[in-house]
Parts: sequence; structure tokens; C-alpha cells
Amino acid sequence: MQGWFDAEGYLENWKNPKTKKLYNRVRFGCKNKNVVLWLRRELEKLNIEVSKIWYNSKTYRFQIGQKKSVDIFLSLIGFRYPTKTVFPGR
Repeated sequence: MQGWFDAEGYLENWKNPKTKKLYNRVRFGCKNKNVVLWLRRELEKLNIEVSKIWYNSKTYRFQIGQKKSVDIFLSLIGFRYPTKTVFPGR
């Protein structure tokens, strides 16, 4: 799983336009729907809450947005690249 996220995933700081509060989330996108479905199922087995899958720009996407789930993801899977594991404001 880590390899898929290294290649097709990223970390993002997102500012809620209503509250102006910063949130950290992991996002993933891939053209192969079966890969996206498989990753989502595997993450859910690890008690990582994942958004619904959506499709745009010829890519299937999902995100991990809850703080607890982002923390579980980073501790169990994470990224090989140190620059992908740094959240500004964390």
C-alpha cells in the first residue's frame, strides 16, 4: 500500500472556508478503479475512515480526512519520502 501512496497520494493542508481552521488530509487518485476500491477496503480493515470515491479528470479519488484516521495512516502506512510526511501547522 505504501508504494501506491508514494506514487499516487499526497498530504494536504486544507482550510475550511467557513471556520478558517486548517485540517490535514491524505488524498489519493488513480485511473484504475479496481486499485482505488482495493486500497479503500484495505484501509477500512485498519480502521481508517475513508471518504466516498469520486471521479473527475479521468481519475478515481478518495481522501482520509479525520485526524484520528490520518494519524493511523501515518503510523501504519505513511510515505517513504520525508517531505510527504511533514504537515505545516502540526
